[in-house]
Amino acid sequence: MALVVGSEAAGLSADVRADESTPAVSIPLLGNVESLNAAVAGSVTLFEARRQRDSQRDQSAGRVANPKRGHT
Repeated sequence: MALVVGSEAAGLSADVRADESTPAVSIPLLGNVESLNAAVAGSVTLFEARRQRDSQRDQSAGRVANPKRGHT
């Protein structure tokens, strides 16, 4: 697996965007935020991927996540 993050100004190149086997994700922004720098966008994406994997693992093990702490 690879995480490809585009630049703030230009995004991803046309050849990367044309690869239909690669899913695209977007990060919803609230308030007056126009964009995130590449390091922050990558960090948020990796955090969410980990959170979802942990949640799936916990569900398959029959554990219930603690919503206040974000984990079991």
